[in-house]
Amino acid sequence: MRIRGFEKEHRQTAQQERFAKGEYHVCGLIVETNPKKTTLIKQQIATLAGCEIHAFPSDDAGKSDDSSKIAAVPVGRMLVTVEDTQESSSYDQMNVISSIDGVLAVNLMSHFFE
Repeated sequence: MRIRGFEKEHRQTAQQERFAKGEYHVCGLIVETNPKKTTLIKQQIATLAGCEIHAFPSDDAGKSDDSSKIAAVPVGRMLVTVEDTQESSSYDQMNVISSIDGVLAVNLMSHFFE
C-alpha cells in the first residue's frame, strides 16, 4: 500500500539530513527543448531553487560583451547547473526540469560532490 506524499516527505527529510551533514552535489546539464518553447522553459528553470542557466541560444549570440555567457549554443539547448539546496536535491530538480512542457531531454554532463 502506498501512502500519498510519504515518498516525497521522506526524500525531503533525507535531503535535509544530507545537507546538514555537509553533503553537497552540483550537476552540469544540457537541457534539450522544443525550440518554440525555449524562452518559456528558460523562465521556468530560472525560478527553480539551486538552478542556474549559463548558456542558451539567442539572436545576438556572440555580439554581447558579457563574457560569462557562452556564445555558441545550438538552438533548442541550454547549459544549466543544478545544486543541492536544503529543500531539494539536484536529482529532484532534474526531475522537475524534465517534467516541464517542451523539455525533450535532460542530459547529465558532469556531477561533482563533497
